[in-house]
Parts: sequence; C-alpha cells; structure tokens
Amino acid sequence: MKISMSKRALIGGCIWLAVGAMLILRGLFPHWANARASSETVAWIALVAGLVIGSAKGLFILRKTAGRMVARIESHPDAAHLWQIYPPAFVVFLPLMIGLGILIRFLCQDDAPQIVVAIYVGIGSALMA
Repeated sequence: MKISMSKRALIGGCIWLAVGAMLILRGLFPHWANARASSETVAWIALVAGLVIGSAKGLFILRKTAGRMVARIESHPDAAHLWQIYPPAFVVFLPLMIGLGILIRFLCQDDAPQIVVAIYVGIGSALMA
C-alpha cells in the first residue's frame, strides 16, 4: 500500500510522539513508586534531570534527525510505501535500543529504580520534544 508524502510525515511524527509517551509512562509506572520509596529526593532529581536533559536532547540533537526523516520523506514526493519513512538502518537500530531498555530495566529496577525513571523519561521527553 502506498501513501502520500503528507500522510507519511504525519505517521512518522505520530510514531515519535506515541513512543515518547509510552516511554514516559513506562518509566513512571511502576518505577516511580519504587524510586520514591527508596529515596524521595533522589527520585525527584532523577525525574527532573530526565525531563530537562531529554528535552534538551530532543530540541538540539533529535531535531536534526527529524529533519533528515522529513528530507527522506520529501525525497519521495509521490505516493510511497510506509516503510520508506525510516532508513533501513533503523531495522537494526530499533531492536538494539529496545534490548538496551530491557537490559536497563532488568539490571536497575530493583536496586536503582531512579535510573530507570531518568533514562525512560529522558528518552521519552526527547522524542516528544
């Protein structure tokens, strides 16, 4: 199925927003309660640091990536396939990022849930920025 350039751009943006929101929620529930139980102050520092650093990363670094994605979409002005939103390297990159996220949760969720909160909220806010 081929879709228009504007729909591909809309879908690409919606994917970034949806994944960002999912990561923020995944970082907060249930890890936020565990982080606050171990240390309220450290939990708040982790949350604020994740939001600030993630938002800055989104505005200054991921903006360039989003620009490349838009340029990629615009390079196929006619109707094109949905998978042409992202470059083929993303097929390798995405499972690696997902695996790293699972590894971080596995290693840190019991001993340092603040790390999970900071990383997940940071990456989520970067994608949403």
